[in-house]
Amino acid sequence: MGFFADFDPTNNILRITLEGHLTDAVAFDCADKVGAFSASQPPTNTIVDLSCTTKYDVSPEAIRRLARTPPSTSPTTQTLVVVAPKANAYGMSRMFQMMTEGTRPNQHVVRSMDEAYKLLGVKSPDFRPLNWDR
Repeated sequence: MGFFADFDPTNNILRITLEGHLTDAVAFDCADKVGAFSASQPPTNTIVDLSCTTKYDVSPEAIRRLARTPPSTSPTTQTLVVVAPKANAYGMSRMFQMMTEGTRPNQHVVRSMDEAYKLLGVKSPDFRPLNWDR
C-alpha cells in the first residue's frame, strides 16, 4: 500500500492517490505528510482518491482520531473532495465528513473523479508529480 501526490497549478488542486491495502497506519502516515506539506503552502483544493485501493481496513476509531485533528489550512478557503467508489470507503468517508462538519465545512464525498472535477469546476486537469520534500 502506498500513496503519492500530484498538483495541478492551473486549477490549484492537490491530489492524493492511495493505492493497494489501506490501513490505519497508512491513513495516519498520509495525513501527517499531507498536513506538513499543506501547512507550508497557500490554501488549495484537495482531492483524496481512493479509487485504487484494493482493500479498505481503516477502523472507525482511526476515522474518529483523524476527525479530531485540526485542519491543516483554513477551512473557509479549501475544498476537500474524497473520491470513494467502493461502498466501505464511501461510508467511512461520509462518517469523517459528518464528524468534521463544524470544523471543515467544505467537504464532499463522491463516487468518481469526474464528479470531483465537476464539483471543483475543472475542465482540463493538468496534474504534475509533487516532490514532497521541497
